[in-house]
Amino acid sequence: MYEIIKDSERFILCDELILVKKNRNDIYIPVEQTEAEGVVIGNDVVEPIGNVDIYWFDGANRINLLNAAGAEIVQTSAKSSGTEPSANAGVFTYDEWRENTDYEQYDMFTYKGNAYFAKQKFTSSSVYPPDALGVEALYGIRPTPDSEGVYPYVRNMAVTIGMKVRSAKDNNVYICYANATNTLVYDPADVSAIFNKA
Repeated sequence: MYEIIKDSERFILCDELILVKKNRNDIYIPVEQTEAEGVVIGNDVVEPIGNVDIYWFDGANRINLLNAAGAEIVQTSAKSSGTEPSANAGVFTYDEWRENTDYEQYDMFTYKGNAYFAKQKFTSSSVYPPDALGVEALYGIRPTPDSEGVYPYVRNMAVTIGMKVRSAKDNNVYICYANATNTLVYDPADVSAIFNKA
């Protein structure tokens, strides 16, 4: 990924860098960096190469590093405050859940695409995975939102005011407008005291 700086500020981020120069017919043609007179911005704007600074960075690696840092902050915050992870903790990816593993209270892990946490200290078992019925005293869930920031409804998830949740019953999106909770046990379609249809 390339970051193009103009006048000491970020001008644009782009995946591909197209360097050009004018040929004899005053038409821009792609060239190597040593011959470049300009850089293509968008589809049809050429910015003179002398007006910008161009930096390359590994965008995927930066995202992975941010994800790891966010996951660490969520766990550290929950453990130091002695409170359950925030309702939006599912935006980060954690190590995969493993059976026969000792978990400390508020340890986070990923299971079947969702983030879970240990509500207490215990040793995991293949007989009682995080999504099994009757394990609510052991596991809490923080579902992962979609690309539009809408969370799928999952029993015992946490919700905060303003959070968008997709109903498992009618597939509509609902917005939490009151009474944030750490244990939502009913589908948002059934809880008009907390949710309005978006």
